[in-house]
Amino acid sequence: MRIDRTTGRVIVGSGAGALAIVDPATPRIVSQVPLPAHPEGFQLEGGWAYVNLPDAGRIDVVDLTSGKRLATWPNGWLKFNFALALDPPAGTLVAVYRFPTRLALYDIATGARRQTLDTCADADDLFFDHQRKRLYVICGSGVVDVFGAAASGYLRLDRIQSRGGARTGFFAPQLDRLFVAARSAGSTPAAILVFRPGP
Repeated sequence: MRIDRTTGRVIVGSGAGALAIVDPATPRIVSQVPLPAHPEGFQLEGGWAYVNLPDAGRIDVVDLTSGKRLATWPNGWLKFNFALALDPPAGTLVAVYRFPTRLALYDIATGARRQTLDTCADADDLFFDHQRKRLYVICGSGVVDVFGAAASGYLRLDRIQSRGGARTGFFAPQLDRLFVAARSAGSTPAAILVFRPGP
């Protein structure tokens, strides 16, 4: 679910394949954008949505106003793209795949894959830290991978321990904190793990 800050409407990934556009004042679904499979991670920019479609083996770019598909980027040899993040000023989209475990950077103007890097397993969330030019990949394998921008592209800087099964999170730049939700396991209670990024 995302909020379109240009219209104030809520965009929800729904059903077997659609983005539902909801007017929160009513509240009602004002339109739907059909998709060929269930949408996983997606991001909004300039009236467009960039959508991970792992069951269709691709990323789609759709116009939220017209409901039309503008582009399709096949995953190729990569499978199960769930996490997705967008850096419009850099013209970069990043998707994380579960098989094999890879982070892939795309040019949002052309859909060309710029770089592919090994990353942690069972990834489900991904965030840009624009201040530090970093990426945080949250993985159910029990780690957070940290990637940093360099002249040659992104490089992995660190692998930080979290907790097994903890793959959902949120990076709050206003607080400068990464929050990771860890479920209960045996006698260990559920918790929110809080990480403060280094310099």
